[in-house]
Amino acid sequence: MGAIVTAANILNGVATGISMVNRAMEPLRPPPPDPSRQTEAMVVEKDHYARTQAQSEVDDLERQRAADAKRKKNAVRRSVAARRARFGAQGAQGGGGSGEAVLLGVIDDGLVERDTLARTTSARIDAVNDRLAHAHRNNLLQRQRLQTQRSLKAYNSQSGYFF
Repeated sequence: MGAIVTAANILNGVATGISMVNRAMEPLRPPPPDPSRQTEAMVVEKDHYARTQAQSEVDDLERQRAADAKRKKNAVRRSVAARRARFGAQGAQGGGGSGEAVLLGVIDDGLVERDTLARTTSARIDAVNDRLAHAHRNNLLQRQRLQTQRSLKAYNSQSGYFF
């Protein structure tokens, strides 16, 4: 029976020693990460990502608009040149009344298409900017909510109230 008591005393002593070591190590351990800080970092990252994505979309739309405008301009030039060639083959002068009206109509149609393309691109860019502004407002609200929660948590821990 004495051996059993001695083994129990040894185990108890070991457990007490481990407990003392754990308490001594407590100040050396880093505090657990504050979930609200991690969340705030995530909100900042989300806002940065939204801005980057929006700028990328705007750049793509601008490149597409420029390429479409160049394509339309070249198409109008080819159309005007082809019509002038047809008028010349028929013996009509491109500077005459009806020939000039046809050419000006082609040019006007090209200008109308260009303006329509510019308005469409502008509307798409406005939509991207609106989405970005909405995301930014949501991120600001989320950051404010996190700051309020942190302030309440700090106040409650100082005052001794736990809600």
